[in-house]
Amino acid sequence: MIHTDEQMDLGNVEPLDEYVHCTFTETDLPVHVSDVRFERCSFASDQVRSDFVNVVFVHCDFANTDFTQVRFGGVSFTDCRLLGADFSDAKFVQTRFTDCQAQMAIFAQASLRKCYFQKCDLTDSSFQNVTTRTKTQFDDCQLVNVDLQDTLLKNWDVRTSTIQNLQFDPDDAYGLTIAGWQAAELIGMFGIKVAE
Repeated sequence: MIHTDEQMDLGNVEPLDEYVHCTFTETDLPVHVSDVRFERCSFASDQVRSDFVNVVFVHCDFANTDFTQVRFGGVSFTDCRLLGADFSDAKFVQTRFTDCQAQMAIFAQASLRKCYFQKCDLTDSSFQNVTTRTKTQFDDCQLVNVDLQDTLLKNWDVRTSTIQNLQFDPDDAYGLTIAGWQAAELIGMFGIKVAE
């Protein structure tokens, strides 16, 4: 069933339904949402400790939304506004971010498993103390002024992304996959000058 231009409580969302241009108001948290598609919807700014499983978000606005301790499984965010969204201590499994504006987003202490970022702007975002168990890929993303302190970068693949002024401990870079053209930028982050 397709719901259009409705205002409702997120707790009343039904599996297998589609919601277009809907507004979801404050609700008793946490909620469990599964097998749903949201397009051009707006949500309450507090989603703490909720669960989203097999959910598709397209053109949704989550600017400054609090997703602290939220669990995402099989979720995709496409062309969503995630500016300043707080994903602290969230758990992501098979989650995909495509064409998202995620400047200043916070992923501190999050767990990423089989996550994929494509054409996302992650400028000034934070991935402090993030745990990754499997490959985490960043294709054609903007990784500028990103805080990666206390995050082991093994299994991270950033070879097609723009990297600039990343903040991380050199010891944590073991296993990071980059392209040859990114090497000079990475070496410069360690204060090393390459003579011509």
